[in-house]
Amino acid sequence: MSFTKYLENPEIYARYNKVKPYFKLRSSAYDLTTRCQLKCEGCYFFSGESSHVEDSTDVKKWRHFFITEQERGINYFNLAGAEPALVPDLLFAAWNVLPFGTIFTNGLKLIDREINYRIHISVWGDEKGDKEYRGVNCLPKQLKNYQDDNRAVFVYTINKNNIDQLPSVAHRIVSSGHRMTFNFFSNPVGEHSPLQLDECSRKRAYDTVVSLIEQYGSSILFSRYSAEVHTASESLYKQFDCPCPRVADNGKKGLGIGQRYRSYRADHTHHSSSDCCAPNTECFDCRLYAAGSLIVPSRMDLHVSSEDLFRGWLDYLDVCLCLYLNDYERDIELYR
Repeated sequence: MSFTKYLENPEIYARYNKVKPYFKLRSSAYDLTTRCQLKCEGCYFFSGESSHVEDSTDVKKWRHFFITEQERGINYFNLAGAEPALVPDLLFAAWNVLPFGTIFTNGLKLIDREINYRIHISVWGDEKGDKEYRGVNCLPKQLKNYQDDNRAVFVYTINKNNIDQLPSVAHRIVSSGHRMTFNFFSNPVGEHSPLQLDECSRKRAYDTVVSLIEQYGSSILFSRYSAEVHTASESLYKQFDCPCPRVADNGKKGLGIGQRYRSYRADHTHHSSSDCCAPNTECFDCRLYAAGSLIVPSRMDLHVSSEDLFRGWLDYLDVCLCLYLNDYERDIELYR
């Protein structure tokens, strides 16, 4: 069957037309500061040279910078760290330029509710695991700060050793009225972390995630196809290649939506060799959810060989859009 044949199915046609308008989203990433209250094991920010620059703190310069980014064709901001909540004036500078974006935070400091960006709050384990990996159990403060806040999505980073903690953490998050998704630990460049997922732990992670999807339904912003992709034997890079300029800089051709993508440091600089949603991550081990949200949507061409694959791709996009847009609601899964 072909792409046009798939669209003859009413539910597939409806879903494709639901996600299609968002193909025009063009994003880049911005580190707003090198400061953070935590030092997490395997932290991607402090694993690379991004943490060694001098922070730009002039709000007017940041506002001008965001305006020039908008003029470059960027219509979605990914605001990251080290910890962006520590520089609220810069968050407002971005918000006053563009209405669409996500803030990646540890959740220990409340972000002003006037800033209506998606807020992704990192979680690394239960009261024991979070303290082991981050030095403090963050979840109680995170839940308190973002109680009844529809902007918030809790992001549990799954590693080799914290899979058994996931069900209890998920119960606590969902029973507090929140939604959550999953990230998958990936080696920082040049490191071989004991947290890296192996074949056995990937299988356990898949089974656990699918079980939580079945148990909590719409409170889990993940799909079965997403679970397959992120726990496969091969990394995202090996499965789909990558659209980011970082890959093109290494001699491969960049793909469509990623060609404008830049990863700016806190001093407004960037380098094509690190223009990627996770510049300090080892490509050949990359399973990160942020990487997947850029890579998988760019590869519709690899999902049209069967109707099931195309259904899975549509589910993946549906979840991504719900993850990154406050007013977008996902539908039931199409993947069979």
